[in-house]
Amino acid sequence: MRRLLCSLALVAWSLIASGVCPAADQEPKTLAVVSFGGYQKLVDDVTAVGRLTGNPNLGKQLEMMALMLPQGEGSQGPLAMDPQRPWGLVVLAGDPIPTAYAFLPVADLKPLIRLIEAQSGREIKKEKGVYHIPNDGRTLYATQKGDWAYIADSEKQLDHVAADPAPLLGDLPSRYNLAVRISFPNLPKEYRDQILALLRAGTESGMQQAGQNAEEQTLRLSMARRSAEQLTMLVSDLDDLVLGWNVDPKTKTTYLDLHLTARPGTKLAEQFSEIKLGTTQLSGLAPAGATFSFSSVGKLNDAQAAQTKKSLADLRKSVAEEIGKQGLAPNEVKLVSQLFGDVLTVLEKTVDTKKTDTAVAVTLEPGASSMLAAAVIADGSKLEKSLKQFVEEAKKTSPSEALKLSHETYQNFQLHLISLPTPQQGLATLVGDNLEVVIGIADDRAIMAAGHNAAEQLKKAIDRCKAAKPKQVPPMQLTVSVLSVARLLGEIGETPETKSYAGMIATFLASAGQHDHLTLTTLPASNSVHLRLEAEQGLLKALGSTGQMLTPPPGDAPHDVKQ
Repeated sequence: MRRLLCSLALVAWSLIASGVCPAADQEPKTLAVVSFGGYQKLVDDVTAVGRLTGNPNLGKQLEMMALMLPQGEGSQGPLAMDPQRPWGLVVLAGDPIPTAYAFLPVADLKPLIRLIEAQSGREIKKEKGVYHIPNDGRTLYATQKGDWAYIADSEKQLDHVAADPAPLLGDLPSRYNLAVRISFPNLPKEYRDQILALLRAGTESGMQQAGQNAEEQTLRLSMARRSAEQLTMLVSDLDDLVLGWNVDPKTKTTYLDLHLTARPGTKLAEQFSEIKLGTTQLSGLAPAGATFSFSSVGKLNDAQAAQTKKSLADLRKSVAEEIGKQGLAPNEVKLVSQLFGDVLTVLEKTVDTKKTDTAVAVTLEPGASSMLAAAVIADGSKLEKSLKQFVEEAKKTSPSEALKLSHETYQNFQLHLISLPTPQQGLATLVGDNLEVVIGIADDRAIMAAGHNAAEQLKKAIDRCKAAKPKQVPPMQLTVSVLSVARLLGEIGETPETKSYAGMIATFLASAGQHDHLTLTTLPASNSVHLRLEAEQGLLKALGSTGQMLTPPPGDAPHDVKQ
């Protein structure tokens, strides 16, 4: 996902900064549109945010500020603006560089011109109905057409603006406060080639590292080529990209959406169509109060399964070479190699089922942190047999009394416990003096717990998963408790400032009823995939409260100290 987002950022930058010329005989096509939902939508959402942050008059304050702006003749609104209609920006493929024009729902442009003159201290000339606005060595051009005001970076552009620009924004104004849509089919070939060249170069350079042997370098370059192929498909097969932000007063959340739509009939559309809601057997894994929780369910197509097995084969070769470099005794090499080999074999059999169901949960508390990870697997009996053999042999060969190994059965799971002194002081701050790792194996699933009281945590997780019925969930979901992170940093932060600031945030979040979660969710749609990053109301309240504390009240100034 990180590579995908970086790729999209490069694409967006190339749209704005590229100097490549499209063919001169083509009509300029729309590369992107930016949508602002409108003045009234802004007021409504600012009011909603104000209520969440303890400032219910925030929307009224915005309206009072707007009333101070110049008014149009006979108008009751700021700058003669229609509060219900959207604002927009249109980016076109131009010669030699992209061009753009903005439009505003302003029926009378003169008040806006007077405001610009007042702020800039310059007179704005008007020629043949077009205002010439100086702007840092450049000139912008504005004109009135019907009940819309247009601003462009060239006077010629104003001759070709849409008579009714609102349809160019589609449904963006009704869905989001602020949004941008990029149309990939309208990218000229020269733009597309330049973007792909940048992506390939960045991918290959990122895979090259100093000190690698020939086999490691070959493996990394192979990964780079596969990544480049995926990026090429992404740029070639995407239809459009939408990035939008909104506030939802009903759920008391704010969210940022990334929506990717593939052109019908393409390989990317085929991949997107396979991203669907799935049923998990692990919905009870995360305990209440977990700092991080992650779940992923899905199905693999033939190509994805083959690619995954190829990666596992590469990993098998790499692990075998690495084990041989560790200076282990021959019997230890054999033992470790067999365990890793059996683990990879079970993973390959799981890939053959073409189904994935995994979950992870992390709880961060000073001295009592823990992690849980689980997956539905194939041939759990093979993994259990190999792990049991490894533990039994390790008992014989380990001379250290500090290393404790044990085995027990719980709820049809075979549990293997490893306990040893925590190897690093930083880790001891999180989990305590002893580090426990417990692996539980059943016929169709594996669960691992690590950290403080790992055995107890694993047994509770098994009980929760057994009590929870199979549940339909999004293909991917990641949830973070910001309150938990803030509390941890408030106690173990590296500097007094970090501890103080984190403690303040934790106090605000706790007072907000612990609605403190950030959630990233992947949702399926027709020929597309939808990612949403959502923040709960406690985060908005904490942000507003923190801002109020850090901002001095108006007119507040230091007073003289009397001696």
